[in-house]
Amino acid sequence: MQMEAGLDTGPMLLKRATPIRPDDTGGSLYQRIADLGADALVSVLADLPAQLDNAAPQPEEGVTYAHKLSKDEARLDWSEPARALHDRIRAFNPWPVTWVPFGEQVLRIWASEPAAGQGTPGTILAVGPDAIEVACGDGSLRLLQAQLPGKKPLPVRDLLSGRADQLVSGQLLADGFQGARS
Repeated sequence: MQMEAGLDTGPMLLKRATPIRPDDTGGSLYQRIADLGADALVSVLADLPAQLDNAAPQPEEGVTYAHKLSKDEARLDWSEPARALHDRIRAFNPWPVTWVPFGEQVLRIWASEPAAGQGTPGTILAVGPDAIEVACGDGSLRLLQAQLPGKKPLPVRDLLSGRADQLVSGQLLADGFQGARS
């Protein structure tokens, strides 16, 4: 785009679009957009005079300011719908990564999938073998990949191996969840 006094308001020289796929994360979408942007820049520079002559104004409708992400925004609130939490988990992967309280630290949630379970938001509905299912404001969320404090991200099945009691009946329940049923 061309430069103007406003932030990102100048006429567009070239526009590219890409769908957000159901398995996209913030990281995968960022990489795809970066690749599209690089290809678009090469195309524009190859014929800059023609591109400048055909610059199109940006539509004012739908314009929003995208503020800088913060770690506080990544905290999961179980009263929200499962689909919204799942989308937040995808969007905040790889940074800042969604989280729930875990004692004085946090349990980071890297991957999930929405489910149809119902219950009081924050209640653990089921455990294992591959996920911990947590009730949300609408539906439930199956936690598929998580990260304990000071550890690397792991599939939940690996976290549950030898730690199920600690995760489900110990700190996690006291600090981030309300109850458990297997």
